Amino acid sequence: MGKLMQLGGFPAAQRSAHDDVLWVSNWVPGLDILNVEDLTKAEVEIRKRMLITYDFFKKNVPGFEESFIIDTASQTGTRGSRRVIGEYMVTEKDINYGEIHEDTIAVCPQLRHAVSPEHPHVHIPYRALVPRKVENLLVAGRSFSSDDIVNNDYNLIPHCIIYGQAAGTAAALSIKSGVKVRNVDYGALKDSLVRQNVVLPE
Repeated sequence: MGKLMQLGGFPAAQRSAHDDVLWVSNWVPGLDILNVEDLTKAEVEIRKRMLITYDFFKKNVPGFEESFIIDTASQTGTRGSRRVIGEYMVTEKDINYGEIHEDTIAVCPQLRHAVSPEHPHVHIPYRALVPRKVENLLVAGRSFSSDDIVNNDYNLIPHCIIYGQAAGTAAALSIKSGVKVRNVDYGALKDSLVRQNVVLPE
């Protein structure tokens, strides 16, 4: 990919663990998602890089000879922004060692490797959805309490759906029980999620 980078295209391409998807990274670091000028710069820069990358693949990568662009996003997405400081912050250590939390609400496979003893499942605890200082608020998207490494890999739509399901269930239980969301009984939360076919540790 070095030649492609020299041409100004996307910086990297990686295959999925099952070798069924090619992900071409449109990484433009160092910009501020809260700054409209930076957002405009990213929008223009990424679309330029997309065309350079497409042209390179079409000319140099077998299988892309007859490829064509069907559609592009109406607005460029961002990988992340501000995150809550929660009762627990999920860190790179959680990814590397597969720590199983007592209040796990999501079990996620490794994105860059097939799951194995060396690359265990990642367990997201309920506490990562609960802000440390704000009462009766839950976060259920990419703003969950996590470091940069974890957030970059586990803020995708499938993950956010799981977090949202847990947060919605916890909110309902807090109302039913008359307690703050941080005090929701995890046993009841786990039982409810399991009844909804959420895969959780034994």
